[in-house]
Amino acid sequence: MKRHILGIGGLVALMATAGVVGVGAQGNPIPTPTPPGVGGHKGREKHPEMMRAMKALERAQKDLMAASHDYHGHRAKALELTNQAIAEVKAGIQSDRK
Repeated sequence: MKRHILGIGGLVALMATAGVVGVGAQGNPIPTPTPPGVGGHKGREKHPEMMRAMKALERAQKDLMAASHDYHGHRAKALELTNQAIAEVKAGIQSDRK
């Protein structure tokens, strides 16, 4: 039970961070420097931050589905938001491939 509560807490923190990032992305984007060697992605995974986020969200999704009870609807809502976040990360990765 403690693990599930921690998992939900981590998800809430992740969602809060995603909300802050999302709000910043709606206005004028803040330019970030491109690290050397990233332009061609030679020998490097594309979108490493997005891929790490996807893996974390998928772990959270599995934990939420395995939770023993619903926590007064909060587990279900967290799962719904996690599924939305997974879809957004996938859409973000796909948008860069176009």
